[in-house]
Amino acid sequence: MMVKLLSKYRSEIMGICIIWIMLFHSGIDAPDNMFFRALWYLFVSFGGGIGVDIFLICSGFGLRCSECKKASAGKQESDLSFYKRRVVRLLPAYCAVAVCYYALLKKSTGEIIYNVLFLNFILEGKRDFWYIFASIIFYLLFPLYGKAAKRVNYRWATALFCFVSIAITMLIYWTSPMYYELWEILLWRLPCFWIGCYFGDLFVQNRDQEFKTVVIGAAVLGICLIIGLGLISAPGAILRNEFTLLSPAIMVFFCLLLGIVEKALPALNAILSYFGSISLELYVIHVSLGGFFARLIGEMADSEMARLSVYFILSILLAAALHHLIDMFSKKKVAISR
Repeated sequence: MMVKLLSKYRSEIMGICIIWIMLFHSGIDAPDNMFFRALWYLFVSFGGGIGVDIFLICSGFGLRCSECKKASAGKQESDLSFYKRRVVRLLPAYCAVAVCYYALLKKSTGEIIYNVLFLNFILEGKRDFWYIFASIIFYLLFPLYGKAAKRVNYRWATALFCFVSIAITMLIYWTSPMYYELWEILLWRLPCFWIGCYFGDLFVQNRDQEFKTVVIGAAVLGICLIIGLGLISAPGAILRNEFTLLSPAIMVFFCLLLGIVEKALPALNAILSYFGSISLELYVIHVSLGGFFARLIGEMADSEMARLSVYFILSILLAAALHHLIDMFSKKKVAISR
C-alpha cells in the first residue's frame, strides 16, 4: 500500500528534506552553465521551499498516526500531557542554540529574550527560527483537530482547518499587507500540517485508494495553478501555496525511490533516517551556529569551499552532539524519577 510507504520511510524523507533545506540556506550561487543551473534550481532554490512543506506534512502525519493508534488501544492522552511531551522535545534544543547564537552576535540580555520569544519574527519578520514558532502554533492547535475529527470526521476536519487557514491568510493579505509580508512564509504553510494529519488518518484506516486519488488530484491541480498563475505573473508568495499541492506527489516519489535504494544501498537509507531523527537539531544549528561560523571562516580564509565545508560538517557534528546530549539527559531524568 502506497500510504504505508509514507509511514515506513518517514524518517528518511525528513532526512532528505533537512538536507534540501540546508542546501537552500547554504548560499550556494547559481552556476552559469545551463545544466548545472537547472540542478541548482531543483535541489537548492526549489528544494528548500518544498522541503519545508514536506517537513510539516510529515510532522502532522506522525502526530496523527500516534494519536489514532493510542485511541485504538484504549489510551487517551490529555492535552496537557501532549503539550508537555512536545515542549520537552522542542524547546531544549531551540533555547540552547538560540541563546548561544544571539550571544555570539553580541546581543544584550533584553535583545536575546526578545528574539528567543520570537518577537523578532512576529513584529519584524526576522526569519531566524520562524519554523520553531510555526511548530509551536501547530502543536497548540493539534488537539483541536483531533476533537473535530472525532466530532464530525477526518475529511471534514481537514477541509475545515485548511479553509480557515487560507481564509485567515487572505484576510491578513487584504487588511494588513505589512503583516502579511512579515508572516507569509508561515501563513501559506498552514495547510501543510493539516494535510499531514489527514494522511495520518488515511494510514490508520488503510484507505490507500483515497490516498492515491488525493495525491494525484492535488498534483494535477497544483500544476494547473502554477501554470495559470505563472502566466499572469502572480507573486511568489501566492505561488508558494500551489507548490504545496505538489508536495504529496514528491513524497510518494521519494518513497518509491527509497524502496529501490534500500535494496541496493541500505547504508544510505540508514544515514538519511539518522538525519531525519536529528532533523530538529540540524535545523536550529544550521540556520544559526552553522551559518555564523561558516561566514566567519569564509571571511578569514577567503574561500567558498572552506565556508561550505564548515557550514555542513560543523552543523552535522553539532546537531548530532546536541541530540544525543538531550537524549541522554532525558533518559537520566526518567531514571531518577523512577
